Amino acid sequence: MTKQKKITEKNKEFCRNYLQTGNATVSYLEAYGGGYQTASVNASVLLRNTKIQDYIQELRDIEEAERILQIRKLKEQNIESIQGNLLLSKILRDICISKAKESRNTQSRYDLSESWLNAIARAAEASSRLDKAAREGFIVLSGLEKLAEEMANKDD
Repeated sequence: MTKQKKITEKNKEFCRNYLQTGNATVSYLEAYGGGYQTASVNASVLLRNTKIQDYIQELRDIEEAERILQIRKLKEQNIESIQGNLLLSKILRDICISKAKESRNTQSRYDLSESWLNAIARAAEASSRLDKAAREGFIVLSGLEKLAEEMANKDD
């Protein structure tokens, strides 16, 4: 096969299939049809074509950029979630502190049970765990974003 000036739609289909399957022969069969032996030989020839190589790299770059964008969107969503959780955590803590103070002040007069004080403590603990989980999620997403960017820069 001689080098083509322009990549055909069949070539593009072969490239997309190749990125999905990782198998040139199968990708050739899906794009062009024909017999297995012919597909094996022609797929090998296609993969040596610089236009095909360039198009495959272009598709890989697009996929990588999309992955980085997805990670950034998740990170932004997580930041919003963290902000919401921090606000909820602060409100819960304020309520718990307020109720605990109120309970201490009124326990002798109203004889509040230990179960109410335990509920306040559990609410405060749950609030802290929620806050910690949100922060850990943010750290994981930040790490994924950094790794994806490093991998993208490594290919350049």
